[in-house]
Amino acid sequence: MDQAPIFVTGFSRGGTTMLMNLLASHPQVCTVGEIHQLFKGSNILDSRFQIITKSLMRDFPLMLATGQDFLSPRNISDRSGSAKAAAWLIRRVLEASKRKSSHAHLNQFKSPGVPYLQTEINSSQLLAKNLDGTVLASDLLRQIYPNCRFVGMTRHGLAVCEGHIRRGRTVKQVGEMYAKVAGKIIHDSQTVDNYQLVRFEDLVANPIDTLDTIFEKLGLDSSLVDDVRLQERKLVTKDGQHRLRKDCAEWDVRWLAKSDLPDEFDPGVNNRQIDRLSTEHRRKFLSYASDVMGKLGYSTEVIEEVPSEFDSLFAALA
Repeated sequence: MDQAPIFVTGFSRGGTTMLMNLLASHPQVCTVGEIHQLFKGSNILDSRFQIITKSLMRDFPLMLATGQDFLSPRNISDRSGSAKAAAWLIRRVLEASKRKSSHAHLNQFKSPGVPYLQTEINSSQLLAKNLDGTVLASDLLRQIYPNCRFVGMTRHGLAVCEGHIRRGRTVKQVGEMYAKVAGKIIHDSQTVDNYQLVRFEDLVANPIDTLDTIFEKLGLDSSLVDDVRLQERKLVTKDGQHRLRKDCAEWDVRWLAKSDLPDEFDPGVNNRQIDRLSTEHRRKFLSYASDVMGKLGYSTEVIEEVPSEFDSLFAALA
C-alpha cells in the first residue's frame, strides 16, 4: 500500500483539478481527491450520513490530536506535524479511501471503457491533493510516507484571486492565503526531495510535453497513456461568462486522445480572469503577493483597467 503516493499541492481555482485528472489517466495511479474532503464538509459522493460520520470519526479526532483545525483550507497557520495519532489517522483514512475509490468520478475506468479491477486499485499509487491552507500539512505527509512525491502547482496570483473574489472572499483573505501557501510551495520545492514545481500556464500552453515530463519525474511510464481524462468544470469563456460546456454536467469524466490535449486548453483564460478585477483589487492583492509571485516568475505589474465604450459615454454625460 505504500508505493510512493503522489500529493498535488496548490490553490483552489488554480487548475489542480485538471492536473489531478491528467495524472489519474495513468493506469497505475488512483485518486482519492482532496484530502480535506475525506475528513470534513461534503463532496458529490457523500450522503448526509457519511458527512456526519466522517466529521465525528475523522475530523474531530484529528483536531483533538493536533490542537487545531488541521485540514481546513481556510486555516493558514503553521502546522505542527508531530502528532503520532494524527499521522496514524490520516494514513488509515487515505488508504481506506483508495480501496473504496471505484466510482465514476474517481477511478471507475483505467482507460476508456476499461474498468479497474479491485486488485489493481489496491496496488496502485495513491494520488491526493492539498489545497490552500492544507498545503501547510505537507510536512506531516512526508513523515507518514517518507518516499512520497509532490507536484506543486502554481498559477498567476491575480487569476487565482478573481476566482475567489467571484465566490465571495475578500482580496485580503485571498492575498494572505496566496502569499503563505506560495511561500510554502517555493520552500518545499527547494528543500524537499522528489518535489517538482509545475506552472498552470506551462501545462496549458504545452500540455503533452509538460505532462510527459511530470510522469517521468514521478517514475511513471508515459507510454502507457494514450488517452487522458478530464472532468467538466465551469470556465470563464471568451465572452466573459462563467459556464460549463453545453450538454455537460459538472464533474462528469470524459476521455480524449492525448494528442488532442492542445485543443482543449485556452492560454487566454488567465488574462480574461484578470481583466475582470478592478485596478484597486489588483493593487491590493499584489501588496500581499507580489514577492512570492516574482519568485515564481510571474509579472507583478499592475495593468490599469481599460474603460469600455459605455464607461467613456457615462463619463462624458457626467
